[in-house]
Amino acid sequence: MRLLLSVLLLLPLAGVGCSELPAQSEHSRPNILLLSIDTLRADHLGCYGYARKTSPNLDRFAAQSVRYQNAFAPAPWTLPSHVAMLSGWHPYDAGIRKSRDSISPEVRLVSEWLQEAGYRTAAFVDSAPVGYVGARRGFGRGFESYAHAPHRGQGGARYIHDMAATVDATVGWLRAEEFEANRPFFLFLHTKSVHSTPSGPTFFTQSDAPYDKPEAYRTRFLPGGRMQFRWGEPPQSGSAHLLLLNGLIAKGVFNAGKFPPKQLEELIGLYDAGIYYTDEHFGRLLDGLREQGLEQNTVVLVTSDHGEAFLDHRFFLHKELRPALLRVPLMIRDPRRFEPGVVEQRVELADVAPTILELAGIAPPEAMSGRVLPGPDAGAQANAGVDAREPRTLFSYYRYTEAESHDAYALDDGQFKLIVREERKPQSGSVVELYDSRADPGERTPLAGEELRREALLAQLARRLEAPGATPSEPIELSDDERQRLRALGYLE
Repeated sequence: MRLLLSVLLLLPLAGVGCSELPAQSEHSRPNILLLSIDTLRADHLGCYGYARKTSPNLDRFAAQSVRYQNAFAPAPWTLPSHVAMLSGWHPYDAGIRKSRDSISPEVRLVSEWLQEAGYRTAAFVDSAPVGYVGARRGFGRGFESYAHAPHRGQGGARYIHDMAATVDATVGWLRAEEFEANRPFFLFLHTKSVHSTPSGPTFFTQSDAPYDKPEAYRTRFLPGGRMQFRWGEPPQSGSAHLLLLNGLIAKGVFNAGKFPPKQLEELIGLYDAGIYYTDEHFGRLLDGLREQGLEQNTVVLVTSDHGEAFLDHRFFLHKELRPALLRVPLMIRDPRRFEPGVVEQRVELADVAPTILELAGIAPPEAMSGRVLPGPDAGAQANAGVDAREPRTLFSYYRYTEAESHDAYALDDGQFKLIVREERKPQSGSVVELYDSRADPGERTPLAGEELRREALLAQLARRLEAPGATPSEPIELSDDERQRLRALGYLE
């Protein structure tokens, strides 16, 4: 960070609104259910163009929803993206800079606004209390109940992050409540059933697969219907094996060309199995709403905090500011208000919180950096010349711990994207790359030349990094057990 700013600050400084979701009727406040499917790549869903049939229920849901084709996370890991989603703040401005940060008291969550407005609030999250969506991080504020994993459904959790148990617990909550017309609910669900599986007996793992599910699901997309490769040896098996490979990649002693294509195919098949498993239980969740007579007055939002990498560029897992990691699915089904459609305009996870407040009839506060999401007719109105909003430049960042190989920052103005990587291992230095996002959406070939544009974006990034934000909370202290759990999830080396 210091090296990056010292370079950037030496540079000379370079010097259409859209249709939003329709206004909420003051006489009818809906129930609101927000589902965050951790680590879900948008481009691995059928409704976003994936050929493999991973998501039949999500695809049907998308056909009944407003689907955002270009939704972006501010960071490729769980804590900052969920801060954006649930607060409407950009997480960098909310003081989320490292892995031990928690949410500042100055940053209010959508759950607090809704609770004050009379909503009953509950959450079921795949996180320990100290985890990256845990109550000790501040996420429990505004919730009457905030349940951490493992959840105990009808059959109990088969592994620690089990969407089946999450849905059982949620449907049980819906059945137990006596709903009143004047007191709607806000439910927040977070599942890690797509995320890489933590290693070790504490986490109920059934194999050394980096993405592990019950047998019938695990092998669904594998050639020959079985695993053919070993994924490391204990204690560095499964997702820990991918972490080990990432370390070798950072040191320059391993690269994508050395990884067997068939083994990569198996890895992607294992990941897709987690999507299929989660999708199946998402269908059960919708069934539960319908069986309780809640479907017609419940707005359902589905999104993710980040994607996952399979050597698309440099690493496995989620450590880069690349499209596979920052572009996330986002869909809203509101059966009361508008027809389904697709919005091409770029939006951010920070837009989720002000949209939820607007759905509840609450004016979003000006402190939020997010905007109310555009409705399905936004494209037609923009083409008609009524888009009065300023174009957005998306700022994303990757900062984790001092033990990581790098920090990274990116600015994307809709046509050009600047990525600055501050290397820490094996040697320090800044790597600056500029891409033409329209001509090269996969970010395969950095632009040569374009020095004026590069310097202007670097100067803009320097100003962005210096912008004042909220005062962060004191870093939380981690016990040895908590460190072990985060390390098993691939977050600590």
